[in-house]
Amino acid sequence: IITDDVNDSLVSNVINDFNVKVNTFLAYYDNVRRDIKNTLFRQFCTSFYGYYTCAFFKDDIERLYVSWRKVIRRVWHLPYRTHSRLLPHISGLLAGDIMFARRFLKHFKILITEQK
Repeated sequence: IITDDVNDSLVSNVINDFNVKVNTFLAYYDNVRRDIKNTLFRQFCTSFYGYYTCAFFKDDIERLYVSWRKVIRRVWHLPYRTHSRLLPHISGLLAGDIMFARRFLKHFKILITEQK
């Protein structure tokens, strides 16, 4: 059953897990070249297990997008005022909302095709 009646604490859990991964990652790899650090960041920190069970269309998901943008700035040592529209171009990663929407749609497609 797919519904939007999901506990918003799931969003908080996903954000907390993400922040823990990022802090641990930066403790080990903060002094690595930025391009290498970006590749390692993509591999180690962007799994977001369970995010597709979050209330995707509620306002709380914006906190996940904000956390994503803050982390991109931290990984690339950008000023906190760097405009969010520039972050995908600088980092080579998708914008948070696009990345999560694509992953959600991919997961949804798998669910639909398994039902056939």
